[in-house]
Amino acid sequence: MLTLDEAKRWLGVSGTDNDVLLAQLISAADKDLKAKVGSYDENSELAKLYMQFWLGCIYADRYGEMSNKSSSAAKQAMENIIFELRLQTEADNANGNDE
Repeated sequence: MLTLDEAKRWLGVSGTDNDVLLAQLISAADKDLKAKVGSYDENSELAKLYMQFWLGCIYADRYGEMSNKSSSAAKQAMENIIFELRLQTEADNANGNDE
């Protein structure tokens, strides 16, 4: 799972002013990912990348000013990552590696 430090590096955030908000967003990103792919390997770099994109989109629009300006490139990347994670989850389940 994405750590607070990884999220802060990805977003270019320093200091601790937003730590509580970022922790809540990391939790929400985890729930979003689990809703889309089921259980997943929390050490997966692909899962972390999805969470970073998700967090970046939500954090950038935390004041609701960009809701109609979301990046189609980021959305496409997130859809591709979800597809790959679903394939990995299906393969793991087929091989008896349930998480």
